[in-house]
Amino acid sequence: MSKIESKREGFTLLELLIVILLISIFTFLAFAVLKKSDSSKSEQFDLMHLRKPPVDIPSSGAELVCINECKECYFVYPNMDSNSKIESNFGKIKAYLIDNENSLQEIDFGRIDDNKICLRFHYYGNGSNSEMIIESKGKFYYYPTYFGKTEIFDNISDAKQRWKNNRYRLRDKGDYY
Repeated sequence: MSKIESKREGFTLLELLIVILLISIFTFLAFAVLKKSDSSKSEQFDLMHLRKPPVDIPSSGAELVCINECKECYFVYPNMDSNSKIESNFGKIKAYLIDNENSLQEIDFGRIDDNKICLRFHYYGNGSNSEMIIESKGKFYYYPTYFGKTEIFDNISDAKQRWKNNRYRLRDKGDYY
């Protein structure tokens, strides 16, 4: 009896399919990670996303200060010597708050080194932020101080009414606790 020896000269179909499957999975994972990192960098820091800063806020809080018609913004950290510069293009904006008599007041943020400050927005360590209404390009953005999302209104009276409703809800009902 003679033994028939067969020499293996290639891969079986099953081995090829497994290799192709593994390469596909690794490629998919690599592209998913790259796409996620690109999208986080490319997300524009605009007025709609002002409450979600592109930098980490320490527990001591931070402040966003914008100058040069809001084209140049800086995150200023208390008790730290370093600041983070953020390029932005908020455009020409006006900021308002409502005083205790429910009157709308335009905010004058002052000046830094002879540059007019167009926006000053506080981020606190507990997750809250400055409460204000910002007018830009005919739209009015309401930023609640505690929880909730940024809301856009077509006129200032609706934004003012939302602020007042939020103030009474927080003070009277305790909905946020």
